[in-house]
Amino acid sequence: MYSDKDSLIDQDVDKAIAAFSDKYPTSLLHHRSDCCKIAKEWFVAMDRSFWGVNGPTGAPVWLNQYFEWGASEWGLHWCEAVGRTTLDCGALSALATESFRARGLDTVPVQLIRLHSKAEAEHWKIQWMKQSCPIDWIHGLYAYHEVVAIHQENRIRIWDPTISSWIDPGFQRVYGGTVGIRITVRSHHLPNVLSWGAYRLPINAWQTVDSIPLRNEFKNQYVFHQSQKPHQRASLFQWG
Repeated sequence: MYSDKDSLIDQDVDKAIAAFSDKYPTSLLHHRSDCCKIAKEWFVAMDRSFWGVNGPTGAPVWLNQYFEWGASEWGLHWCEAVGRTTLDCGALSALATESFRARGLDTVPVQLIRLHSKAEAEHWKIQWMKQSCPIDWIHGLYAYHEVVAIHQENRIRIWDPTISSWIDPGFQRVYGGTVGIRITVRSHHLPNVLSWGAYRLPINAWQTVDSIPLRNEFKNQYVFHQSQKPHQRASLFQWG
């Protein structure tokens, strides 16, 4: 049942979207010299060493074991990023994007808005301010978050390198839940709408919990997505 509380949440989400509307997905800068060239080559080689027996069909689960999530300066170069022990979600997603591309997969950047508790939001503000990093990714109880999607035949799967897991399609008005999403692409080779599980996501536009259209075959159904087990997380080719 849709409650008055849900209505207030939706109003706040609209305000968060307005606050985050000018944000674009992070990309790592390149000095166009040996420092960044070597750093990028090192990263690709390091990533390949973790392919293991599954070859290139696995996701880069090693990233959040090698790098801790936390505050990092905006505008990192490749030579700076790989030398750090702590990276924010944008830098991690930029690395994951390069990893997927090295596997021969097509990617699109994805921006999320997530609902969090006041305690979490205040804690993150303190941690970011300690590092003299901007806190404009937090708006009230809402946090801006970057992830990456791989796409195939107009369908996407979304990988969150911060937690090393695929994100199940769906939206929740609960703490930690996704309440907004935007696929931001500049390519003219993609369709105007991509499918994420049961959902149809128009590109380059923020979509909120109740504004996203369902794919036709799901319109008269309730779709439930169970969390994947850890050993299933790295499998790329399970499309909704």
